[in-house]
Amino acid sequence: MSLERLNIVEVETKWSYRSFELYRGDITALREPIDLLVVSAFANSYAPTSGSVIGALYDKLNINVDNLARTPYMQLKQAFGCWVSQALSHPIFAGILCLEFIGTGFSISEVFENLFTVLAILELRNVKIRSLALPMLGTGHQQINHEQVTNCLLKCAIKFLEHSEHLQRILFIAYGARSAHRLDEAINKTLNWVNIIIPKGQLMIGIRQDIQGKIEQALPLAHPSAHETLITLKRFVLNENSKSFELGVAARRFTELMVDDLLQELEYDLLRVSLYRKIGYLKDIGVAEWMTSYMHVLRVLGNESAHHQDQACRRPATISESDLGLCLFCIERLLDFWLEHLQGHYA
Repeated sequence: MSLERLNIVEVETKWSYRSFELYRGDITALREPIDLLVVSAFANSYAPTSGSVIGALYDKLNINVDNLARTPYMQLKQAFGCWVSQALSHPIFAGILCLEFIGTGFSISEVFENLFTVLAILELRNVKIRSLALPMLGTGHQQINHEQVTNCLLKCAIKFLEHSEHLQRILFIAYGARSAHRLDEAINKTLNWVNIIIPKGQLMIGIRQDIQGKIEQALPLAHPSAHETLITLKRFVLNENSKSFELGVAARRFTELMVDDLLQELEYDLLRVSLYRKIGYLKDIGVAEWMTSYMHVLRVLGNESAHHQDQACRRPATISESDLGLCLFCIERLLDFWLEHLQGHYA
């Protein structure tokens, strides 16, 4: 079973944007390196039982959690109800953190607080965890309520992403379609999101096709490191069923890519500079204010996926199809501008 991304929450930090991503599929089917995989178990029980993540790791990847528990890198079961394995030689999972849900005396909220406390301890030990993968912790044989797990985990995860120096991505993976759907709904409910799809009509079709053409022109001119961002943007623009958070995040990432490229000639240190400030620096190279205003539109719409929004205090409460239409207009115009830059028109 391949993995399908269903949702993404982006968090702007003083270091960069970080993400909490929801996937549906088999966690053992991951094909990108993950620094730390989190699994759950009953206290002192790590047998590879059928239907559990620990069982799947043993059957499909030959990872024996029971053996790893005997010689951990950090043994924190008494204080935090968990332990961390020694570094693994596996090509995907570099390490495992095991959380004990049942039999430790900790509440669900305490379990997740303990998880991120231990991650903080690892950072203090200079263990650089940049990616973290979690299945639906505690909802298998432990039979803990899905919504309860989601609410606790999401709040702790976003808070940790905001303050962690190293962690860049948290991948939350639900195996079944029903569980994944319930998780997706819980995330949207927690963040007060409304999923709006790209508006239809001949005008929008024409704009989307024009964006496709401009991206294809930009690909051979742009640095190879920009290709993934551009291809992802093209995919979401062309898919008429793309949701607001997907297009918003892709557009915001394109904006940051373009702004970083434009600012190279200034040789500024941009390591811990927000996108808002970076856009402001463009005046130093003579970029017109109306162009930077388009960039701010994409930045703001992209940031809609970053934090919980109090809809009662906003007018209007949520973005609409018209806002996504404006997003497409801004992408089209900025691609035009960036293409001229790549082609040396402003040299």
